[in-house]
Amino acid sequence: MEGAIVLVSFAAVGGFVWAVLARTQAYNWELAARLRRLAGPDLAARGGAAVPFGARFVLPMLRAVSRGFGRLLPGEMMRAVERRLLLAGRPWRIAAADFAALQALACGVLGGTALWIAAGAHVRTPEAGALAASLGLLGAYLPHFVVSARIAERRRAALDALPDAADLLVVCVEAGLGFDAALATLAEKTQGVLSEEVALAQAEMRVGRPRRQALQGLADRLAVPEVQAFVSAVQQSDHLGVPIADVLRSQAAFLRQVRRQRVEEASTRVPVRMLFPMVFFILPSLFLVILGPAVIGALATIRGTHAF
Repeated sequence: MEGAIVLVSFAAVGGFVWAVLARTQAYNWELAARLRRLAGPDLAARGGAAVPFGARFVLPMLRAVSRGFGRLLPGEMMRAVERRLLLAGRPWRIAAADFAALQALACGVLGGTALWIAAGAHVRTPEAGALAASLGLLGAYLPHFVVSARIAERRRAALDALPDAADLLVVCVEAGLGFDAALATLAEKTQGVLSEEVALAQAEMRVGRPRRQALQGLADRLAVPEVQAFVSAVQQSDHLGVPIADVLRSQAAFLRQVRRQRVEEASTRVPVRMLFPMVFFILPSLFLVILGPAVIGALATIRGTHAF
């Protein structure tokens, strides 16, 4: 029994590691295959043997497993997972079905590891089952926690970069550039989440998507209220015929004011956050240094000895 548990656990861990590596390298493998096909049939035939084993065997197997998970799970749940992956910037370039399969794999890995540890420590069956169930649930929710952290990080980065981006758009438009050219300059001259999303919106507009829809897609991918308000103001200026320079100027001033308010609000929370470290770490040490010698001296006096 213990040997079977160990074997299953090692197989699960190996499968999990291989799945992560295969998913991270999938895009490069597929890109190389497309380039070989575009280069010509002779080159593709010569390069066929150079395709890694994971791209020829493991990756299709993982995709088949992911499709199986996609069929088992409800459509509403898959759409919710797809939405969260979109807000997270599509980490690891995975789809919703791949994410569900990754959750199941992480659940099996941690649950199998818990059973392995329990078997080695000779833990009783009820406690071993509870430990395996707890770690399995932790493994199932671990990818969810990672995606939530990515979403929060992207939103914070976009919110921090938005005022400076608005100022750059104002400068570009007042210098004589059109709004589309100003967006291109913003995507070229800046870096970060907001710059990447603007570049993606620019690419969508180049292939024929209307600017209104491309900007709305940018706001939906970031899901930041300030970005949504900025996009709505730009869309209203297009609809009503208001000069875009005036709208951008007012939005830039508003965003600078919002950033100043956020900084002031954060500064007011600093004393409250410093209170707990002071009470639990700094003040006890300070009392020990100040009152310690006095307490030792008092005890020595009471006992009739000399304090050092």
